[in-house]
Amino acid sequence: MAIKMVDVATGVIYWKAAHSAKETYSLFKPNLAKIATKLAKKIFDYMPKS
Repeated sequence: MAIKMVDVATGVIYWKAAHSAKETYSLFKPNLAKIATKLAKKIFDYMPKS
């Protein structure tokens, strides 16, 4: 998952981040929405605050 913070008026990228995760399973597939939510929270927690 990758996220970019872009100034809409100028197109300048102010901040970007990427993170990946892999979950293994034997019987039940992991919930992809839950994995994406966890990754987004990790990225947004790392994002600089104003």
